Amino acid sequence: MDNRYSALTIELLGMEESNFSADLGGRAKIIQLTFPIAEWTNEEPGPSEGTFQIPFSIDLPEWLPASMALAENIGNIMMLCKYRLIAQLEPMNPQNWIGKLPQLGISLFRTET
Repeated sequence: MDNRYSALTIELLGMEESNFSADLGGRAKIIQLTFPIAEWTNEEPGPSEGTFQIPFSIDLPEWLPASMALAENIGNIMMLCKYRLIAQLEPMNPQNWIGKLPQLGISLFRTET
């Protein structure tokens, strides 16, 4: 199995969710940014096994709201503002993409917090 990678990316995904009543609520994307952390070529592929570290930092926009949650017992009112970080190694082998479809953009080598 070919476990070489072409890139390591970090995606920041921010969502706002609200529920004011049984028929009033929704979801909205606040932000979705993908940051390339490392890139490799066929001549110099990324690590194929073992543990490795790649230090990085992300500059966030100043307008980005803080994470928060608000809930109230009266009427089941709920509001959330939350963020996820998704790290992904992008495989060179199409077999290592979800559904074996690179165009979906979801690697088998993916984790999130």
